[in-house]
Amino acid sequence: MTSAVANRAIGAIVGSAVADAAAQPLHWLYDLQKLKGILAQDPNPEFRSESANPFYRRQTGQQSCYGDQAYVLLESLSECGGLNADDLKQRTLKFFGQVQSMTRLSMTLTETVVAQDLSCLLKDHGDKQA
Repeated sequence: MTSAVANRAIGAIVGSAVADAAAQPLHWLYDLQKLKGILAQDPNPEFRSESANPFYRRQTGQQSCYGDQAYVLLESLSECGGLNADDLKQRTLKFFGQVQSMTRLSMTLTETVVAQDLSCLLKDHGDKQA
């Protein structure tokens, strides 16, 4: 992988993680009136100190469940040098546990990726400009 591609990949990963953590306090907030009220009080809600998420509470700066899932996937890809569905399943189970719904989602995602054989998307295709 060329350094330009590597730099863009690192930027995309870091940017995604920061954006996920910044938005996490408003995650799954679909009540538009509540959201309008929050934005009226603070038009810059990134890294909001008080969570308005109606389903779970995490400290500001922590990842959403999707950020956690991305972390597990990236860790597996990095450690295995590419997609290894068995490793991803084991890491997902270790991180999320057996009974959590995110485990089922991750397993479904993993099984879909393997079934579709999308691992070719993870290969380096040269330094193409986006």
